[in-house]
Amino acid sequence: MSNSDLALLGTAVLGYIWQWARSFQRVPNWVSWIVMGLAAVAVYVWITPTVVTDWHESWRTAIAACISFILSARGAAAVAKESKSVPPTNSL
Repeated sequence: MSNSDLALLGTAVLGYIWQWARSFQRVPNWVSWIVMGLAAVAVYVWITPTVVTDWHESWRTAIAACISFILSARGAAAVAKESKSVPPTNSL
């Protein structure tokens, strides 16, 4: 698998898990944003072997790519919710 394939798979899996994390009533949504945001950063660093080189060349581009990855995971969570494949927010 190439890194772009891993990125697509990682985004979808993180989004699915993210929506599950938001479905519990006792867990505030801001906690899921922090935890899943950090998990998304960790996955991004893991699947991007050139992250250190990218950071030294252009740290703004590296941060933008990481933020794009986090927001893509959140978008995958929204798609999972709308397709009713996971419970909606605060429903469990």
